[in-house]
Amino acid sequence: MRSFLVTTSNLHVSEVGYLWIFAAVLVIHLTEEFWGGMRSSDRDKLHGLDLSRGGFIRANLVAVIGLIVISITAVKMGFPQFLLVSLGTFILVNGARHAVKSVREITYSPGLITGILVFLPLGVLTLIRLEPAMSVLRFAGAMLAGLTMQLGASFVAHYGRQTVQALVRR
Repeated sequence: MRSFLVTTSNLHVSEVGYLWIFAAVLVIHLTEEFWGGMRSSDRDKLHGLDLSRGGFIRANLVAVIGLIVISITAVKMGFPQFLLVSLGTFILVNGARHAVKSVREITYSPGLITGILVFLPLGVLTLIRLEPAMSVLRFAGAMLAGLTMQLGASFVAHYGRQTVQALVRR
């Protein structure tokens, strides 16, 4: 298993360990989003999202399980760096979106604290550390995959309930 420098010359984290860091910080971030979203005036929706509380939990449980499965697959099939760059891009964009939304609306966006304190630095660090280890095309492809994941997550968060209801009505 390859290791790469995280912050100091004495601290090395394996790619598997790094993937587990992403899973852990995602769960922490989702917890902040859930509890921060509970302040919604609509008891059936989380603040700022088009998901019920149960829908949020179900959607994100699938996401976390999916992350674990794809992480195991990436390690076994030899593409952990690609996945790490994809996840780094995903969390960097997610953290930036929380910050921009909070500044634009002059309010707290659920997920802002972990977005700024954890997602932004981890995303930047991951991209900086892995960019030299990958070809330009592979790195760009991994970043595009991360942007695609972010677009999918945003779609589910903001249009999930409407989409499910429209499909059920057919």
